[in-house]
Amino acid sequence: MNIIDDLDNSPEFKRVQNLRQIDFCLNIFYYNQNDLLEIVKYGTDPDNITELYVLEKELEKNEFTNRLIAKLHNFIASGYTLIDSTDTFIKKNYKGEKIEYEFKIKLEELFKDPYFNLHYHIRRYFQHFQVPDIIIDIEHKPESGRKIEILLSKQEFIKFIPKKDDKGRIQSASEYLEKLDSDINLYKFVIKYEVIIKMFFEWLYDKLKEIHKNDIATVNEKTNAIRKVWIPTSISGTIQIYKFGNMQPDSIFAGSIKPEKFKEISESKLPMNEKLKLYLTEIKDIELGENIIIQLKQIFQ
Repeated sequence: MNIIDDLDNSPEFKRVQNLRQIDFCLNIFYYNQNDLLEIVKYGTDPDNITELYVLEKELEKNEFTNRLIAKLHNFIASGYTLIDSTDTFIKKNYKGEKIEYEFKIKLEELFKDPYFNLHYHIRRYFQHFQVPDIIIDIEHKPESGRKIEILLSKQEFIKFIPKKDDKGRIQSASEYLEKLDSDINLYKFVIKYEVIIKMFFEWLYDKLKEIHKNDIATVNEKTNAIRKVWIPTSISGTIQIYKFGNMQPDSIFAGSIKPEKFKEISESKLPMNEKLKLYLTEIKDIELGENIIIQLKQIFQ
């Protein structure tokens, strides 16, 4: 068995890889959140007012509203999926362990937050009642010009959200809306909900990293062993491809360092010999061998 197979088949690697299930759902949530914020920003930009909100542009306004509702739905649905799938993940993988109890308590605390609770009821509204009304509020002020807000109807949800659920739990969203002196600002709601989710998953990741610290250490050790064999072989091979004239010098390091660092160094205007120093710094823990270093210096001179 080679070192790559040894890593792939190790129980430590499988447990660490299993944690990526949470990452997938979290990334989908953030993608939908950013998607929604982008269209809200577009719809509240005063420069777009004549493009969207004059009477002659009714078709464009309807198209914008339809896209906005679709993106709101995706944000709400992915937020629910994120929490629900993580709950299932914890129950499946940590049944009877301390983290299962701690997660349950943390989830109950989360449900008491008015923004989390409101998100929960907006999902219910979409699923069991209808698409929520979108309010476009345009305010004209001589001193500051036009101000546009995209809102959800406060009264619509006050009527829909019970003061207590069927388990007798007080619904914090109901209390929050009763005290709110305006309709629900969609942009502010999305931002506040994202903060809650970020804090919750930072807590969860800290807990899981502590539980799997030995697994992570073992995987890192095996991964570093692979890097020390694979990177010299990769660089040696790409040097030969370069000599046939089929690539730029920077590309020699494309698969050997972190993508963001490769982009930063390769796109810089530094002299080639300075670039080489930066590339080698990124893999300073790897023994390339004298012959490879000599060839790299010749290429990056």
